[in-house]
Amino acid sequence: MATVSLNLRYFPVVPGAGEIHFENRYRPGHEAIDIRASLGMTIVSATMGQVINQCILRGRPMPGAGYGTRGGNYVVIVDFDGLHFHYYAHMQFPADVRPGALVFPGQRIGLVGKTGHAPGGPHLHYAVWDQFQYPRTPSEQERWRHEYDTRVFTERFDTPVNPYQSLLSAALVLGARQVKWDHYVIPPV
Repeated sequence: MATVSLNLRYFPVVPGAGEIHFENRYRPGHEAIDIRASLGMTIVSATMGQVINQCILRGRPMPGAGYGTRGGNYVVIVDFDGLHFHYYAHMQFPADVRPGALVFPGQRIGLVGKTGHAPGGPHLHYAVWDQFQYPRTPSEQERWRHEYDTRVFTERFDTPVNPYQSLLSAALVLGARQVKWDHYVIPPV
């Protein structure tokens, strides 16, 4: 699991009537950060990118936005740097954006929910993956270009990235306060 600095322009849950809680519970088997918030709070894109058309997750083809038994209502966005894939899951309703759609930082993409396997109540399951290793051979380079041109990714989800530090930086701008060693709360507005 990699730890890298992501260029997040926004915290993915917009402060509202209730508190937002998150902590670094990133580990093998749960390679994401769960952001606990009230049901129906707004989820926004943390970065500029495009909703992918299709990907392979756990060996199965899945559309870039849809419903899965584990993630519930979800969306996958590849950032315009072409370096990271952002996965937003457990949304209350189907995503507000569809495969192929361009998304801008701060654009609403859904609402906090508890669909799929979402123990512990409403939350946003936010995961990030690095791009697959840079292609070395001409055929790998061609496949890489084709995947980005079509936004159909067959083997690009390579290294999970812990987004905690980048989320923390974005949360501090919103007035997040530390309540435990790695547990922060963003106050209501």
